[in-house]
Amino acid sequence: LFKKIGFDPHNFTSLDQIKNLPFLTKEIVLKNSYDLTSRDFPKKNMKIACTGGTSGTPMQFHVDRQTHDVYEQAFVRRHWNWVGYQRFDRKIVLRGEIIKNKRKYRRNIKENAYIFSSYHLDEDHIEKYIEIIDRFTPKVVQGYPSSLEIFSRHLYDKKMRLSIPIILTSSETLSSDQREFIQQQFKGKIYDLYGHSERLVAAAECDRLEGYHIYSDYGLMEIVDANGNNTRDELTPGEIVGTGF
Repeated sequence: LFKKIGFDPHNFTSLDQIKNLPFLTKEIVLKNSYDLTSRDFPKKNMKIACTGGTSGTPMQFHVDRQTHDVYEQAFVRRHWNWVGYQRFDRKIVLRGEIIKNKRKYRRNIKENAYIFSSYHLDEDHIEKYIEIIDRFTPKVVQGYPSSLEIFSRHLYDKKMRLSIPIILTSSETLSSDQREFIQQQFKGKIYDLYGHSERLVAAAECDRLEGYHIYSDYGLMEIVDANGNNTRDELTPGEIVGTGF
């Protein structure tokens, strides 16, 4: 492809040259998974990742463990530091982790956290989670917006409120109504993070809550119109195109 369009990666001098490359679409990846995987890369350092499938069809692809896991955590923890969450602060987590024990929660001593099952948000389990929160008095709650909304609805119906100052959301679109409702029931502030399984671009809110900071050291984020051209101003809607670093 590079030969066909006259692109020489060895002569790469400016990010503007990326615009000469066509988009790598999900369809191309699905059809060419083998050819897109380096034969020189050690298989022991490789694992399969998968997108969430929110656009219709999930996509699997190979990633290296160092970039996908370790580097990612460095950026995530920087976001946490922005909003006042330091490692070992007490935290509860309400994300998609499968918990196989009968209680549907577990203790993570290493991270000073309780992990609750987002798949078991019925009344009995939520009541048990609330008991743990009252005893544990966490500073932070981390979760999917949809899971936190269900939890908040239970609190609202029971005429209850918690007091957790830092609320970390990610992995789903957060609506303004969700933000307001969850903040009200948890008596805290939401700090959202945008990212995706492909690890191409990321953006997050800081403690000033004046918008999302694009991680310029994570990847190149472009907003393009229907013709694939970069939008001219911040008010013009478009599609996110990412080039990961």
